[in-house]
Amino acid sequence: MKEDIPDFNFNQIYQAYYKLLVAFANKYLKNLDDSEELVQLFFTDLLEKMDELNIKNIKSYLYQSIYNRCLNHLKLKSKHSTKISVDYMDSSYNIESSIEATEFEYQVFQLINKLPKACKEIFMLSRFEGYSNDDIAKQKGLSKRTIETQISNALKQLRKEIKALNASEATIIKLNSFFF
Repeated sequence: MKEDIPDFNFNQIYQAYYKLLVAFANKYLKNLDDSEELVQLFFTDLLEKMDELNIKNIKSYLYQSIYNRCLNHLKLKSKHSTKISVDYMDSSYNIESSIEATEFEYQVFQLINKLPKACKEIFMLSRFEGYSNDDIAKQKGLSKRTIETQISNALKQLRKEIKALNASEATIIKLNSFFF
């Protein structure tokens, strides 16, 4: 099996890509259980026929395979319910940009998950659920100033984490623009 990864190891590929592929599949299937099952079955199939494959770029192969399986899953599902959105079937669809978006989202949530629990909850309510500081304060039974401090602390920690990343300049700019 030819690879773009030295010393290819199935377990390493599984560990490195499983969560990313589930998130990628979930963009299309909109069901986490179905997404996990689809990726799990893919890896089972990959393990069985690994020696027969001649993969030049493992990342592209993984994402394209999951994308195709998602389409097949949606086609089967559509026979029993609604029609598949034309967006998924559009020949001009750019899978690379979707992969980048999935990986970016994964990085964002990895950074957020490093925050202390209370700080993370407040930050998520503010940034992802659109609650105002007043609404969060009422919901949590805290002062508005405490909420502002927690959000400020979260942003400071995220800035620090972003600087510590050995990511490309473009990714760091994206992360900074996402949070700040």
